[in-house]
Amino acid sequence: MPLIRHPSFTSLHFFEKACIIELNADVETRNLKLGNASTSLYFFQFLFSNFQFHYFLGEKMQKKRSMNKCCFVAIVAILTSFFLCACGGSRLPIEKIRASLKDVPTYSIVLDDMKEEGNLFKTHYHKYQIITDDKTTKTDWLEVPENYFKQNTSFLGMTIWVKKEGKESKAIGPPGYEYVGNERYGRWNTNSSGQSFWAFYGQYHFISALLGHNPIYRNHYTNYTRSSAQNQPYYGHNKEYGTNGSLTKKQKPNFYSRRMSRMKAQKASFSDRVNQRTGRTRTSARARSGSWGK
Repeated sequence: MPLIRHPSFTSLHFFEKACIIELNADVETRNLKLGNASTSLYFFQFLFSNFQFHYFLGEKMQKKRSMNKCCFVAIVAILTSFFLCACGGSRLPIEKIRASLKDVPTYSIVLDDMKEEGNLFKTHYHKYQIITDDKTTKTDWLEVPENYFKQNTSFLGMTIWVKKEGKESKAIGPPGYEYVGNERYGRWNTNSSGQSFWAFYGQYHFISALLGHNPIYRNHYTNYTRSSAQNQPYYGHNKEYGTNGSLTKKQKPNFYSRRMSRMKAQKASFSDRVNQRTGRTRTSARARSGSWGK
């Protein structure tokens, strides 16, 4: 039975307990929304974990007929999963939020929290905080694709989308910086040391609270605008914002405790698997030793 060839794949290598797919075609530049396609790959890794074989496209198959059938089924299944993900992928939650706020001239979206669940089949979630002129609201947990989750792992507690006076941009920075300089929200003051800093008006104290009530000095804001112009994230003057920021660790203890618990659970699971394998190896060795001594 001939194998199906696909132009997006240059080679497929199936190894013991692994399934590695090399994509030479630049899929991302075509803006295909593959969804959580990696989940399908994890499934096939598990499915073929007891097989040990190598296959290269373009070479004549030299395996047994039954192994060829397994290889054929695997290729078809994986290609099908990619096709379904590419065709059926829904919009990102943040895009749906933006669509719901299309008539709001000014707002910003903050990555309020994120989490990962599952071991073999991983699911990724975001929680957002939406800042408008008069209030801030939080979403529930929203599932996001793995690739999008990874793209934003460093931006916990930071603004990841901004719309100002109808103009949208992906200006990643501390929450509230996007409103600095707009006299509708506050004004520049000067302290006793002669430093210029931004002060939000009383009705926007909730924005200042997101920043930990830290002052925004003019030189800090200048660095923020420079980073935004270069499409670079700004983590604060002392890198106190973002997932690794000192202020974020104080403001979001639940995220870090949850991440630590997950890391401990994964480590314990790995140790259990090693111990189980070691035990089976020793039992097998003793069995062989006993049979030799007969």
